[in-house]
Amino acid sequence: MYKVILLLLPAICISNLSQAQLPDSLKTHIDSAFHFMQRSLYSKRVNWDAEKTAAYAAAATVANKEALFPIIANVYKKLDDHHGWFEQYNDKIRLPWKDSRQPTEAIKKEWAKGPKVAAFMIGNIAYLRIPGMHVYNQQQIDYCANWLADSVQSLAAKKPKGWIIDLRLNTGGNIVPMMSGIASFFPEGILSYYLDRNDKAVSEAVIKNKVYVQEDTIKANLKKALPDLSKQKVAVLIGRSTGSSGEGVAYNFMNRKNTRLFGENSAGVANATEGFLFNDQQSYFLLTTSQLGNKNKKPAPETLKPHVQVPVNDNFETPANDLTVKEALKWLK
Repeated sequence: MYKVILLLLPAICISNLSQAQLPDSLKTHIDSAFHFMQRSLYSKRVNWDAEKTAAYAAAATVANKEALFPIIANVYKKLDDHHGWFEQYNDKIRLPWKDSRQPTEAIKKEWAKGPKVAAFMIGNIAYLRIPGMHVYNQQQIDYCANWLADSVQSLAAKKPKGWIIDLRLNTGGNIVPMMSGIASFFPEGILSYYLDRNDKAVSEAVIKNKVYVQEDTIKANLKKALPDLSKQKVAVLIGRSTGSSGEGVAYNFMNRKNTRLFGENSAGVANATEGFLFNDQQSYFLLTTSQLGNKNKKPAPETLKPHVQVPVNDNFETPANDLTVKEALKWLK
């Protein structure tokens, strides 16, 4: 017992000494960073007491808050969060998506054209391509939601036998305009939840009168009511570049009846993030704070696997010749 006490004393003394020598500005900066990082979905991966003690000790030799970046970044890396990032002043750390597959040349070619909703018929099947929607003010959200909803309405008027929803170019962004534009594909009632690290629901999404509602609030304003498409047969296409909110849309379809997913595994960031500013808005965390859950609060896997795996042969210019589209058409017909 005495040996243990003797071994611990230097560490305790060093910790107290480090804190005592730290200027208040540096200590407050470290405390703020730790406060936000502990809100991460992955916070259980880190020994916070030990890391803060180490951070205080390392900070004793730095001159200013800018120099704290590598100390905080080292702790951030231990969260192993591949969906967010940390930045302050001129420094930034962002871990790459876990999936090492690179976008195909066909995907990169389409991205270079800018985001586009593609909507047309392939025979008697409706084809709808939904891009990522990185929009966050209300005007942009409403615009994108109606852009998508208008395409749905136009295709629905042609009485298709089935639908292909192509999410292979969708890297994410804001799920609100996406889900608002296609809300009528889903039955009325609870659609999904966001769950914290203890699988406790922190918010819910609902379909009410064919409108997508989050936290009891309509988040996008549609100009026209959507037709009821909740019983339509739907094939959803996913792939290596289907990420973040794109995966969220795919997961909602995965839990829908009369639906199958085709393609290859998604990007592996099927979760939700939150942003946190501090240090007079000079420091910023984007952190993964919640996971997706179905209407029964069952957590979603971070990587979605399609019902039908299809070798990559993307052809966005002529979708009827695309191998994944062909597989979807076989099932729909």
